[in-house]
Amino acid sequence: MADDESMSELLQDVTAQTVHLVRDEMAVVRKEMVENAGRAKSGMVLLGGGGALIAYGTGAVVAGSVAALSRRLPMWAAALTVGGGLISAGGALAVVGRRELRQAFPLVSKESTTRIKEDALDIVDRALP
Repeated sequence: MADDESMSELLQDVTAQTVHLVRDEMAVVRKEMVENAGRAKSGMVLLGGGGALIAYGTGAVVAGSVAALSRRLPMWAAALTVGGGLISAGGALAVVGRRELRQAFPLVSKESTTRIKEDALDIVDRALP
């Protein structure tokens, strides 16, 4: 009878600890996901900004720049020079934005995943005689 009571108490204790552990881990994971989602948003804004610079900057500046450079270079060389500069600037922004996105994913860090696995194994080890 005493063994049944101690086993019952043990199961209640394991259950309570498991619930507490899962809640704590979920809070940590939720916090990490919010932080990483913010970083992803930043990366998306940078990528959008890079795209806008490439599109609008190209249309607005190309004509004037080509006209100015065509005084010293042939028209085709002036156009290629200006276009290459604009594409380079937009590409640099896109690379920075891509880096931000890569840092944001995966949304849950490897440390959290490892910690949850270790906790689960620890619970199983304690529950089994």
